[in-house]
Amino acid sequence: MSAPRALLLDAGGVLYHHTSDYPRVVFERAASHLRTLGASATPESVSRVLDNWRLDPHVQQDIFYAASLILSRHGLIPTPARAEALAETMADAVVSSMILAPGAGELLHWAKRVGLLVAVVSNNWCRVCLLRALTRDNIVHLVDALVSSDSVGFAKPHPAIYNAALGLLGVEPQYALFIDDYGPNVEAAKSLGIKAILHDGRPLYEYIPVVSRLLLEVDEPG
Repeated sequence: MSAPRALLLDAGGVLYHHTSDYPRVVFERAASHLRTLGASATPESVSRVLDNWRLDPHVQQDIFYAASLILSRHGLIPTPARAEALAETMADAVVSSMILAPGAGELLHWAKRVGLLVAVVSNNWCRVCLLRALTRDNIVHLVDALVSSDSVGFAKPHPAIYNAALGLLGVEPQYALFIDDYGPNVEAAKSLGIKAILHDGRPLYEYIPVVSRLLLEVDEPG
């Protein structure tokens, strides 16, 4: 097994789950923050802004842009300082709602023991939220690359985000395996030559045998 091999994991729905009150908590904290600035804001008014906030459905904007838009739609000039402060408030709410999935630590520790590279590949408006959650849960050292759609610019199932992860790790598609809980994302990975599995909700450590079979027991051609 001389060629590098990689396990690619989706974040929300695979590596992490959200609490039942997400995104309500995000809306409430954002509205409270806006009211301290003198705006007339409610969780519902914040939600309405975020319902259709992306410039393009295939392009992922980040939480800083979202915060700027929320400020503007509530009659406030979105200065960089204001946008950063609101984005920080929302990021704290996002991270507080993220719960590490059962079996995640076991899967990641096993992957590192057997020499796999690991990347988190996520449609996410808040890369810093993912980084904070990984750090909080003491697994950030087990992740070799964090590839989020807000940093790449394109969201799954666009091929750019998968290719970004492979490029960062230096891994060929046939030596990577991707786990996601959304069928079109899985099919898009397969179309690029990446092995892919649709997550069925089981504890993540239960994927160890199939990951081992598909990645570690496959020899290089020739």
